[in-house]
Amino acid sequence: MAGLDEREAAAGVLIDTFQTAGMAANVLGSRDLAYAALTYGRQIAVQGGDDLRDAHLAATTAWVNLRDGRTKQGFLLAAAQADRIEPKMSEHDPDRLSVYGQLVTNAAVAASRGGASSDNAREYLSQAHAVAARIGDEHARGAHAQPYGPMYAATQAMSIAVALGDTAGALRLMDTVRLDDTVPLATRARYGLDVALTQVECRRWDAAADTLQAVCAMAPGWVRHQMLPGVIISRLAGVSVNRLRGLANSAGVPLGVR
Repeated sequence: MAGLDEREAAAGVLIDTFQTAGMAANVLGSRDLAYAALTYGRQIAVQGGDDLRDAHLAATTAWVNLRDGRTKQGFLLAAAQADRIEPKMSEHDPDRLSVYGQLVTNAAVAASRGGASSDNAREYLSQAHAVAARIGDEHARGAHAQPYGPMYAATQAMSIAVALGDTAGALRLMDTVRLDDTVPLATRARYGLDVALTQVECRRWDAAADTLQAVCAMAPGWVRHQMLPGVIISRLAGVSVNRLRGLANSAGVPLGVR
């Protein structure tokens, strides 16, 4: 019979497997599968008293809510879980800081997209930057989790600025944010889409087309599951029809959205 430590270790592996499955299903657009995987994982975490893994699964669930258009639910879940596991100022466990950072960031993004007020978005974004500074470098709780740190917080600040219509803020971030390979491909690609959308807002048509083309080349499988490329292509002007057709083909978007 397995001992307590072995059972806890096995439960942790199972929970993390559900976490990874939920994240993958979300990227592929299988929301029901994502919710199911994350719910099962949370049930096991609660039964085993694993508060940190439970909070991490909740952070991912809030992100699925965002992708599903359920911004209010995502905000409320992320905010409640952030309050529950908020680390003390004296605490320096990078796993807890990373999970807390994900939660306050998800709350900020959800608020910026209509889940709460713009003031809520800025308040939680401030907390996100503060906890990222405490971590210092990008850190992930678990082998397949989203690393959290100053660069990730900056990419989400860009997304929030775009959502709030803060073009000046987005332009400032474009001038200062520099991402390296410690940031996952999907995060770098999403940041690129936010940059392209900002360039469209500023009527920098060729620059926006160049940025979108770079994203399509960087993450060809990922980009075909996103809605934002279609929005960008539909708003591009001053670009040849042939180039638009090529961008639409790369992004998996019908040119008719124009």
